[in-house]
Order: sequence, then C-alpha cells, then structure tokens
Amino acid sequence: MLDIHDNKLTKSIPDSLGYLASLASLDVSSNSFTSTIPSSLGLLTNLRSLSLKNSPLLVGSVPASICSLMSKMAANNLILDLHLDPQLCLDACFYTSISTLSLIGNVTGLGSTSRICTSSPTPSPVSPEKTKTSLPLWAVASTASIVSFLFLLILGLIVYFRRYYHAKEKNNEPHTDVYFLFDCDFDTLGRDNYARIQKLYEHLLMKGLNICFDESKKENARKSVERMATIRQRIENTRVLLCFVTDSYRVHVNSQYNTNVYKDEFQDAVEIHGPQFFVPVVMEPSMRNARNWQGSLGAALGTFLYCDFCNDDDALFEGKCREIEGMIKVIIENRTGPSDAFLTHNWAVDTLGRNNHERVKSVNASLKASGLVLWFDEVSLHVPFPLLLLLLPKDHTFHNTIFLFFLLHAGTHAGQHALYDDGRDR
Repeated sequence: MLDIHDNKLTKSIPDSLGYLASLASLDVSSNSFTSTIPSSLGLLTNLRSLSLKNSPLLVGSVPASICSLMSKMAANNLILDLHLDPQLCLDACFYTSISTLSLIGNVTGLGSTSRICTSSPTPSPVSPEKTKTSLPLWAVASTASIVSFLFLLILGLIVYFRRYYHAKEKNNEPHTDVYFLFDCDFDTLGRDNYARIQKLYEHLLMKGLNICFDESKKENARKSVERMATIRQRIENTRVLLCFVTDSYRVHVNSQYNTNVYKDEFQDAVEIHGPQFFVPVVMEPSMRNARNWQGSLGAALGTFLYCDFCNDDDALFEGKCREIEGMIKVIIENRTGPSDAFLTHNWAVDTLGRNNHERVKSVNASLKASGLVLWFDEVSLHVPFPLLLLLLPKDHTFHNTIFLFFLLHAGTHAGQHALYDDGRDR
C-alpha cells in the first residue's frame, strides 16, 4: 500500500510507480499533480484501489492500459476501484469493454460528467498492417505535376512583376534629346568649364531641344549607388550624348581611382548607346589633338570629328552653337532604320548663282515620288558631310544604300565644308 495523499506534491505522477509490481493500493489524491495519468499504472496487476480524486490539475483521459487491466481483472472476478475527478475523461475502451462486463460502476467520481475523450481513437479490430494505405502512382505523379506547375507559375509571376516595376521605375525619368557629359573644374586657361557649358545649354534650350543638364555636379560630383542608378536611367532615356572634352575631364574619365560620377557616367553612356551617338566638343586648345585624349576617352571618341568650342569670342559663339545644333539634329533625325538612298550636299550658291539646296530638294521630292526611302540631309549647312557618314546609327543598313553626293565649287568659309568638282551641273 502506498498512501501519499495531501502532501502538496507537484509536477507529474512518476512513471516509475508502474514498476511496483506488488502494490495493491495507491492513493495520490489531494495533491497538485499536473499533466496526465501515466499509462505505466496499468502494469500494476495486483492493484485493487486507485484514488486520483481532488487533483484538479490532472488533464486528459484515464489510459487504456488501466482499462485493459480492469478487463483482465474482471475476467478473474476481481475489481479495481477507481476514484477520479470530473475533469478527467474515459478512454473509449471503457465503454466498449468494461460496460459490457457491468463494471462501469466501479469507476467512481465521474458521475454524470463522464465522457469519451475525443482525442483518443476508438480501437479497431483490424490489424495495423491492414490499415496502412498508400496513394496510387498516378495520384503521386499528378500531385508532383501540379506542385511543379504552381512553382513555375509563381516564379514566372515574380520575374514578370520585377521587370514590370523596373520598367515603370525607369520610365519615371523623362526622355530627352541630349545628355551633357562634363566636369565642373577649371580648364588649363583658368576658365570655369561649368559656366561656359551652361551658356551653351541655355542657348540650345531656346532652340527647342530637350536637354538633361545635371546642375547638381556643381555642388557635389561624388558618386553613390543611388545616384549612378539615376544617371544610368537618364542616359538610357536620351538620344544624343554631348561630351565636353577638357584636360581635367580626360583625367577623370581615364583615372584608375575614381570617386566621382564622371568615369562611370562616361562608361555607361558608351555601353548603352555606343560612341557613334556622341558629339565630342573640345573646350580647350590642348585637347584639339585627339591623340592627347588617351585612355578610354580616346579609344571611344578619338576617331570622331569634333566641334571646336575653345574660343569664347561672342562673335563666333552663335556659329558654333548652330554647328553643335546641326550635329545633334543629324543624330536625332536619323536614329531610324535603313534607307534606299543617302543624299548629302552643300547649301552654298554655286558659281552660276543657283541655290544648291533647293535644286537637291527637288531631286529628293522626285525620288520619293517614285517610292524610294530617302535619307535627306536638311542640316548640312552647319555640318561637314563626312561627319554625316560617321554619325549614321549603328543599325543603319549600308549595303543596300546608294550615296548621292551633290558637289559644286563653293569655297571655304566658317561652319561649312568645301567640296570641289569641275563645276558642271549634274
């Protein structure tokens, strides 16, 4: 006999009590035991009385092992008295086994509150081996296919929306005609490069060109991840790159250790558009020889004709602005597909006093009427025609294009390129 009732014991009832094989009576009532009744108590084959009443912290069910023990005892006309609290429930086997033996009356303390524990499964006479089920192969394959499809669908949606929001973010930057690449240092003659470029910027704005001119470089030209991302978007959304070449800009672009935006900005512009969409503008005499550009600057733009903007004389400013404007418009108007014929000419009056542009214009109209797709130079008054060939877009198809050159004796004057022939009308 073991009587430990009303000892203010806590925690769970020890499982080791199930090893007291000779124990006939066990009273653990009126304590503060928690958790559930241990199933090891069903091993006490000599037990005749078990009292668990006045234990409000016990939860769960009376184990099936105790039910099994009571059934075996009943077969030998023996009785086990159970004294329980109302919060405990009975395992289903009490109702399938003990009640049939008319021994349910020996379970006292439950009264009308006795119930089957919903968490305890009803014993089945079927062997465990027969209860095992497995899905057919077609069901497993179908499930795997559905899971794979859903995974690919979700992955595709993620990629789509990432591209969508990237494009939307990119479109937040306005589209421009021209992007200015420059530095804000003083040139070798002590002139403020920023102020000189700003003057040109204001003039081109009045001509109707949409220009991206980053004025924030004047205060801070240091680069950051966010700033370079914005600059790249602006470069992607422009059509012409105007690069102002000074000795300090050459040093920045060719420098191995760069902490400002100039080098990365130039490299992004070359990568995105290619050098054929640049208009180099030389800003100081020491840069007139393109061999002095060197490095990545010389490699990208050294073979292109440039606009000489070294002289700040106001008398020449207007002409130089027209020349730059003409170069820009040539690129803008001809970032298109292939043409059947390329027409270039000089706008000067010939030796017989005839307007060459009007005469070539009439030829252009006649050829267009015949169904030809023509590239007609409307701005060659300010641009040498060899430069027009260099500035054609990289995707322009040359192998099917006929070049028609209208030549005349024009003489040489500022802002024009002179072409000579025998003077005959062709």
